[in-house]
Amino acid sequence: MRPTIRRGGFGRWTVHEPDGTATNFRTHAQAIHHSDEIARTITITLPPYRPQRKVEEVIVTSTEYGGTFYGPREIEQIDITPSSVKTIALALLATAHHQERNQK
Repeated sequence: MRPTIRRGGFGRWTVHEPDGTATNFRTHAQAIHHSDEIARTITITLPPYRPQRKVEEVIVTSTEYGGTFYGPREIEQIDITPSSVKTIALALLATAHHQERNQK
């Protein structure tokens, strides 16, 4: 469900969010910006962090059919099918989150 924008009283703009909250803005541009952020925001549950091995550099090449990941020496190559992109992205995000938490 997308947020809606309505012109409110006193020249203000109101963004009505899917959860029922409403936020007022002075300009239409601010309301559009907020509405766009809300429309692109999703809530995810990260999978458990499972370390496999340390990769120092990964180069990602994406295509409309999937993507190719190259290891640090460009010897290892993994072709990713579109059906597995979300699973791999969540695993990478879980790894990044784990590393951020452990650096503090």
